[in-house]
Amino acid sequence: MKVAFDSNIFIFSLDRKSPRRQIAQKLLLEASTGQHELVLTHQNLTETYRVITSPNMEHPFAPAEAVKELRKWITHFELIAPNQETNFLFLKWVGDLKIIGYRTFDIFLAATLVSHGISLLYSANAGDFKNLSQELSVLDPFQGD
Repeated sequence: MKVAFDSNIFIFSLDRKSPRRQIAQKLLLEASTGQHELVLTHQNLTETYRVITSPNMEHPFAPAEAVKELRKWITHFELIAPNQETNFLFLKWVGDLKIIGYRTFDIFLAATLVSHGISLLYSANAGDFKNLSQELSVLDPFQGD
């Protein structure tokens, strides 16, 4: 079964100061050894790059260092792109659920995944996807940490 990670999992795996780093790295290791069939989205790449190179991060990555890390992922995991169904799902859900602000990005990620038949997402922010529980199961690997 194919699974996806929210960008926060990738970010925690790279954040040297994150108390969630070890769990996130374990999930990525499991994926790279075939225990999970992990897919990446373009959104994962752009969001992760933005956060890990931000001066707001305690130890931001230099652009070249960030690119090197992201290249590792695209060689190990399948990269999926938004398609026409993604657009229809996204517009339906933001309209029906009256989504505004930053949750827009979560809904677009969910639409991308569902339009590719992905029904399981790991995220530290499972609540952001609560209105989509019939379409997408979300597990928080940090619950209880």
